Amino acid sequence: MFGILKNIKRLIFLVILTALAFMVVNILAFWQIGSFYVLKKYPQFEKVEQIAKIAEKIQGNEKKKEMKEEAMLLIIDKLKIEAPIIKSINEKEKDIQEDLKNGVVLFPNTAMPGGFGNTVLFGHSSDYFWRDGNFKTIFSLLNQLNAEDEIKIIENNKELIYKVTNKQIVSKNNKVILEQTENEHRLTLITCWPIGTDLKRLAIEAELVE
Repeated sequence: MFGILKNIKRLIFLVILTALAFMVVNILAFWQIGSFYVLKKYPQFEKVEQIAKIAEKIQGNEKKKEMKEEAMLLIIDKLKIEAPIIKSINEKEKDIQEDLKNGVVLFPNTAMPGGFGNTVLFGHSSDYFWRDGNFKTIFSLLNQLNAEDEIKIIENNKELIYKVTNKQIVSKNNKVILEQTENEHRLTLITCWPIGTDLKRLAIEAELVE
């Protein structure tokens, strides 16, 4: 009897220890989620604002304006997300992970924003706190998007507005969410799910507003 109780206590201790380690490893994402639900704050947005202010001081107003005009930006007002869109040159995991340090990634061989097809953007929902990058939790609140919510993309000083049509959780090996369409202007935002894991993918689908 005492042996069984001892094993149960040991199991409970291991579960608690594993949960704590999991929380610590993914502390940035959980901090953002907690801040959103409890404090109604957006730490990721505040951090990006700070980065922008530092860049402005270093590079000067004109240089920053020039960079912003050339860049593609993803903007989700509901979640206070503003991130550069990085065109990844290939599908190699190593290269995509490198690009994710600087924003969200336009997946290779998918449509350009505003064009016919499926524009697929990947972003982190969480990442290890010791890794480099300023956008490690950019999509941690992505599941808060619902039908009819707006997603904006700025390209060549033109604003493209998409409205959410579908939200789903799929297998990490699901290729359907990457498929191209001939007669639609579709946008798909993808991130790892649940937070802190690589088990599945959360996909937000949206259509361009004509």
